[in-house]
Amino acid sequence: MSGVWEPDEELARIFIGADVDLEQCLKEFNSRIRILETGKWFIVKFIGFQWGKLSNANSCHRGVFAKLSFHGIEAPMEALHSPFDGAKEKGKEKDQEKAKDKDKDYSSNRNH
Repeated sequence: MSGVWEPDEELARIFIGADVDLEQCLKEFNSRIRILETGKWFIVKFIGFQWGKLSNANSCHRGVFAKLSFHGIEAPMEALHSPFDGAKEKGKEKDQEKAKDKDKDYSSNRNH
């Protein structure tokens, strides 16, 4: 999955369960969608959201690079980093705090 979509109102309607106006979607999503020469839509921030930071060293990411290349897209710099970068570090800190709290609880319960 590389964030490239061939616009299909009928298919979108089936998945969403409501009428879809592609022209209105383009107006609403403005800079978030880039229309390719083929008429397909490239969802600009999809890669960063779905894959995080892309790397040619990652065999899973090579397929994404190949798809982008096939569609004539260079991976945009903002798409190379996940919007969740930094959130993982905060999560690790919280996990470490929870582990310390559990250790304290265990120690205090053993002493009683």
